[in-house]
Amino acid sequence: MRVPRSRLEIAQTHEGKKSQHGWLVINVAGLELEGVSRIHVNLDEVEALRTKRDAVSSRLAELFGPANDDDLIPE
Repeated sequence: MRVPRSRLEIAQTHEGKKSQHGWLVINVAGLELEGVSRIHVNLDEVEALRTKRDAVSSRLAELFGPANDDDLIPE
């Protein structure tokens, strides 16, 4: 099964755990997966997503300053 880029995302945290490289999230909502035994993800697409995420993070840091855990609003 080929996974379109629109269904891929890189997340920095998962279940409260942080990761240096993040998690690859494959949105399978609405897909018929019966009989699927493998999902192939082009690592070039993963790198493109990572680059885009880093660019957005850099731009936000330029606009608002670097993220600081002390600035987060408690849930």
